[in-house]
Amino acid sequence: MVYAQLSFTKSATVSQQIIKKSDKIKLFLREYYLGHSVARNGVRLIGGPLVTGSGVQFYQKADKWAIAYGGFCFLYGLYFTLKPFLIIALRPAAFQTVTFEVVVNDQGVNWQLAGVESSVQFAAFSSILRRPSYYMLEIKATGTVYLLVNQLTAIEKSFLDSHLTV
Repeated sequence: MVYAQLSFTKSATVSQQIIKKSDKIKLFLREYYLGHSVARNGVRLIGGPLVTGSGVQFYQKADKWAIAYGGFCFLYGLYFTLKPFLIIALRPAAFQTVTFEVVVNDQGVNWQLAGVESSVQFAAFSSILRRPSYYMLEIKATGTVYLLVNQLTAIEKSFLDSHLTV
């Protein structure tokens, strides 16, 4: 991992990022359902209901194996449909309101959360994507950072836009 020494200096523009719980849930659901390839998005949007419907069709057959398979398909389809909502319900700490400061410059991104400062050069990001209301910065093998567009300065947006992945 390539880290940079970017520091919060008085001359640097520091943006305050406040991501509310409701915003985090919206970001998660948007990325879960629409943040991947067309095929994966399609499977996530309609796969669960289709498997559930198939399970109901199998369950209505008279054959004992069809009934067992139908029950399995129904339960798996129900799980697959509800999976993102189960993640939200079972991991409440991941969806709490967060406030942090961020500095974006030509070298990378530096953020400070609860007194802990992290710096990452642009080369260390596996992808930087701009969505309509936020930037998604994915760090190789460690996680994702979301930055709300309306809470960044024009200069910070231009630095991020110059490093977008296609």
